[in-house]
Amino acid sequence: MRHGSGKEGGRRFVDWLEIIFFLVLFCYVYTLTPRAQEFASRSTTPPITSTSRVFDTEKVRMVLDIGTIEIALYPNAAPKTVARFKDSIKSNYYVGCDFYKVYNTLLQGGCEHTKGKEALKPMAHEYHLPNTKRTLSMVKLADEPTTTASEFYINLSDNTEWLQPGGYDVHGYTVFGQVITGWEVVLEAVKKGGNVKIVSTTLYLD
Repeated sequence: MRHGSGKEGGRRFVDWLEIIFFLVLFCYVYTLTPRAQEFASRSTTPPITSTSRVFDTEKVRMVLDIGTIEIALYPNAAPKTVARFKDSIKSNYYVGCDFYKVYNTLLQGGCEHTKGKEALKPMAHEYHLPNTKRTLSMVKLADEPTTTASEFYINLSDNTEWLQPGGYDVHGYTVFGQVITGWEVVLEAVKKGGNVKIVSTTLYLD
């Protein structure tokens, strides 16, 4: 009896060792998968510092065919995005483009596809600030961090939860500016379903 019990106990011990081994192996393999890395990235959101929301000294005046909006930029939160946006304003890249679509609580514009303009080279996102009402953020392909180009959104409401890392997208959407005047023009564009043309763009010192 004692001898038999010893064998049974030995088998159980081996069984438990096998279970523990496979659990450890599973956890190790899982942590190496892209999906696991993706979920890990959802929990990392850059902190908002005291300088994140400091406006650039230059503002953007964007004249639409229904009115004018003015935009302040966040160079500390998204320096590369702001630099290229300003270059595009100076070169009149957006002139002739449309605000062409209302998507949920977003007004989308800056499309170059049907305007005979050369597409801008895709660049990496710079998520730092939340997508609150009136802010501008860059359009990109979902879960692709290096696909921001020319198109951008105007947040029509607080989309913080939806557009932060781990919301609709793993990486979040780069906020680079905010509408400071002309909100009634933005709302009029929404009423028209986004069928609004950009007539002129200029930079001016505040």
